[in-house]
Amino acid sequence: MSAPAPERTTGGPQRSEYSLEIYDGLGRCAATFWEYVLIMRDYCIEKTDGNFSGNLFGYLTSEQTLGRKCDPKRFAQTESESVKSNSKWRKERLLPVPDSVDPSKQVLMLAHFKTSVKDGVAPRMYIHDDTTGTGKIYIGYIGKHLSNTMTS
Repeated sequence: MSAPAPERTTGGPQRSEYSLEIYDGLGRCAATFWEYVLIMRDYCIEKTDGNFSGNLFGYLTSEQTLGRKCDPKRFAQTESESVKSNSKWRKERLLPVPDSVDPSKQVLMLAHFKTSVKDGVAPRMYIHDDTTGTGKIYIGYIGKHLSNTMTS
């Protein structure tokens, strides 16, 4: 008998909803998401070293920055108006961060990286870029596509 998924006190999907193992047994999504982590690391280094002052999308589209990059089409800076205006869908994207980022210990994460569609799951990695505050990027969610007009 397996243990129940832990409860979360913040918004966002429950653990059982976002396991990708059943969709991606070979780990292709994990490899793609790891590449995105390395890209975000290089972006943070460029900002910390003073070589770049823009946002993550600007980094991905800049020819003057060093480091890893991906196709900018794989990154969305925000969500559609339909997602932003739907309270249930917004709540799914209210994800945990340290209180050094926000006293409520959660922020609305609309920026996300995309993988290719895998059996209709279309995995996503939701992030919060706090490079101008704590100097870090926070990953709030990795898993199947959250609710929107195409999934609901």
